[in-house]
Amino acid sequence: PHDSNLPSNKYLKYKTKIDQFYKDVIYQEEVINFFGLSDKGFIQVPMKSMGLLDAEISRLYYEDDASSTDMPKRKFKNLKPAVRVKGRVIVFFVYHSEDKESMELWKSYIKNGYTNYYSGLNGYASMNGEVVDIFDMIFENKENPLPELQLHYDRLTWAEPGTKCLPLYVTPFSREETYRQQVRVMPLVKEFFAERGMAIQSAEPANIHKSDFQWSLTTMSATIVAKLGGIPWCLKESVKTQLVIGVGAFMSDDGATYLGASVCFDNSGFFKTHDWFEKTEIKDMAGYISIMVSQYTTTYGIPDRLVIHFYKKLKKDDIIIIEKQLQSLELSKPIPIYIVSINKTEETDFVAFDMSKPKLLMPETGTYVELFNNQYLLYNNARVGDVHNATDHYHFPIKLHIQG
Repeated sequence: PHDSNLPSNKYLKYKTKIDQFYKDVIYQEEVINFFGLSDKGFIQVPMKSMGLLDAEISRLYYEDDASSTDMPKRKFKNLKPAVRVKGRVIVFFVYHSEDKESMELWKSYIKNGYTNYYSGLNGYASMNGEVVDIFDMIFENKENPLPELQLHYDRLTWAEPGTKCLPLYVTPFSREETYRQQVRVMPLVKEFFAERGMAIQSAEPANIHKSDFQWSLTTMSATIVAKLGGIPWCLKESVKTQLVIGVGAFMSDDGATYLGASVCFDNSGFFKTHDWFEKTEIKDMAGYISIMVSQYTTTYGIPDRLVIHFYKKLKKDDIIIIEKQLQSLELSKPIPIYIVSINKTEETDFVAFDMSKPKLLMPETGTYVELFNNQYLLYNNARVGDVHNATDHYHFPIKLHIQG
C-alpha cells in the first residue's frame, strides 16, 4: 500500500541534531562570549524579515476555469488540463528485447489504467491517444540502439501532418547505471526522436513493476500533456507583455561547459524557443538577451519588463554589461530588468523552524524569510494552513535572490 512506508519528518531529525550539537559544543560561556552568540540557541526571526504569500497565489486553474489550491496530483484527475492536447496522438513503445514483459505491463496501464486512481492515458489526461503496436521499436544493442531505431523509422509509414507521435521508452539501464544511461545512451535516444519532431517519455523496468507505479503514471501523464503542446494547469494571471528568459548551465562528460536558454514571450505557459551556446562569457549571454529583446519588440512592441531566471547570482559588473547591450538597441523607453537566481536544491545551511508546531516544525507553504541583501528562503511544500499529510513529504526551503 502507498501509505505503508511514510516518509519521516526530517525537520524533527535536523533540529534534534542541531540542538545536541549546540548543547555539546557551542553552549560554553567562552564560545558564546567570543562570537557574540545568543545563549538561548535559535534566533527568533524578526516579524519584519518574514511573511506569508497570499494563498490565492497558489491557486491553479484547469479546464473551464475550474480551480483549486490543493496539489495537482489530487485535482488533475477530475479537473482536467487547462489546455488539452489537440488532435490525434499515436503512442508506441521503444524497448530492448529483454524488457518486453515490462513494456507489455506499461502498455496495459496506458491503455486500460492501473488501480481506481489512474484510468489510462486518455482518461486521465483527456487526450486522443491511440496505442499502435506496429509502430513499436525493439532493439538488441543497449549501448547504441540508434541504427536499429533508424531501421524501424524507415520501415514505417508515418501519419498525416497534424498527428502527434509519442514514443514511450523503456530504459535498458537502471538509475544506478547513471553514467551509461544519462550521459551515453539516453541523450542520443532523446535526440533521435527530437530531430523527428517527437518528445519522448521514459520509465525504468524496475519502477514499472512497483506497486506504487500509479503515482509515476499520473506524473508522467501531466508531463506528456505539456510535451505535446497542452497546458496541464496554470495560474490565474492575465497575459502580460513581458519577456522571460531562463538561463541554466551544464557540463558535458568531456568537461565542456554550456549555457542553455529557454525563452517565453509572455506568461501564458507556452515557451517560444529554446537555444544553447558553448561560450559562457557574460558578454555572449548579454548579446543573446539583446537579440531576444530585439525580436520581441519587432513583433510585440517594448515589453513591460524583462525577467531573467539565471542559474547563479550576477555580479554588478555583469548586470552593467547586459544593460549596455540593451541600451545599444536604442529603444524609445527603458525596460525594467529583474534577475532572479533560484537555488533549486533544498537548503540545509539556512533553515527556519515553525516553533508553534513542535510536532511538525515545517513552516506553512508560502512562508518566506529574508536573510540579507534581497536573499530569501521560500518554503514551497504541501502544508496549507495547519493541514499536512505525511505522504506529501517534508520539503526544506529553496533559496532565491532577486536583483532589480
